[in-house]
Amino acid sequence: MTNYYAPYPPPQYPQAIPQPTSTVKRAALVGAVMGAAGATAGYLKQEETDSGMIGDVLAGAVTGGLATAGVVTVGEAFGMKPTLPSTAVMFLAGTALLYTLKK
Repeated sequence: MTNYYAPYPPPQYPQAIPQPTSTVKRAALVGAVMGAAGATAGYLKQEETDSGMIGDVLAGAVTGGLATAGVVTVGEAFGMKPTLPSTAVMFLAGTALLYTLKK
């Protein structure tokens, strides 16, 4: 009996690589939850409440989500390397986005 072998190696299927958009979407979701939680905590700490709570919580969620997505996008442009310059640029981008959105 002879041993039979394939003339070509078996195919190697690539692993699924997370796409940048999925990373940004997940970050935006986390930012939205944190923004809404921060706005809600701010209302719970106030002694008097007004009827604008839901709008402020939604605004906090949108602001947090957009700012976090923007910071992650800037971070991905730098390759998400945890260096001081890239962290400083991400901080500045987040500050600028929050300043613009809150104005």
